[in-house]
Amino acid sequence: MRLVWWIALGVAAALAGRPPQQQPAPLRPADFVVAGLTDEADSAAVVRALGKPDSIARFEVANGEAEMADWFYRDIRVSLNNGGFFGVTLRGPRFVTARGLRVGDAADKVVRLYGTASDTTDGVWTYPDPARHDFLHTIDFMMQGRVVRSIYLGWTID
Repeated sequence: MRLVWWIALGVAAALAGRPPQQQPAPLRPADFVVAGLTDEADSAAVVRALGKPDSIARFEVANGEAEMADWFYRDIRVSLNNGGFFGVTLRGPRFVTARGLRVGDAADKVVRLYGTASDTTDGVWTYPDPARHDFLHTIDFMMQGRVVRSIYLGWTID
């Protein structure tokens, strides 16, 4: 019976002039790599990958237990926690995700490449790392209307 349903779905899609919808693969570690930066990167790896930053903003979090630093470059911001990698924010179209998405792309492309977001609160489409159950490692697409305005890949603070 299941085979008949899939055949009917394919016939209906063919008659509609479009291929049957396929759900994208779940996120994997490679999806979190941008500009050669992995979760294991440190400040030296960031300098090797992107050069010296245009500017740096430092601030304390968790009641002074950790120091965060945002390194700003054209089109990308790298966030470090106590000198270790925390995440990247793509702020312009120069950088692309592992699945081929960049700032300025349409919402339809996000859905085609990543599937349905687990949360869309306040225009932020969140895709959690399926290898973790705490939702602290995510890819977030900040949307304005139906357009990607920035992309964050990395960790969040609970």
